[in-house]
Amino acid sequence: VRVLELSGDSMQDDIREVNASRIICTTPEKWDSITRRWTEHIYLLGKVKLLLVDEAHNIGDSRGATLEAVVCRMKTVSMSAPVIKHKLPAMSLRIIALSATLPNLSCIGEFIGAAKENVLAFDQSFRPVPLTVHVIGYAP
Repeated sequence: VRVLELSGDSMQDDIREVNASRIICTTPEKWDSITRRWTEHIYLLGKVKLLLVDEAHNIGDSRGATLEAVVCRMKTVSMSAPVIKHKLPAMSLRIIALSATLPNLSCIGEFIGAAKENVLAFDQSFRPVPLTVHVIGYAP
């Protein structure tokens, strides 16, 4: 399986390299720069079957606008005429949003188009190592 890292730190900007990869690990900002011209790269973006969004709690934060734009653009790609006409994999795009701290879970689930039964929250009982919390006071 060919994996490609695509970020502001990587030197890889070649669309052929991106197209040849099965898994693309990228930042929201870098994927934003590719998806801005989505009509020029419709067959590349049309191959995307899964968009995994980590740090989903950033939506509504300083990087959140970019993350929102990327998700919206990928949803648009998945419903575009060329994707549907050529039955490209993005036609059944799956979006998974992850976060360790997501207070508005149902809103994010609705935003990514998840069915209510597929919006899941896990408490600390699912952790392999229990969390311990310590509060240390400070008296000046």
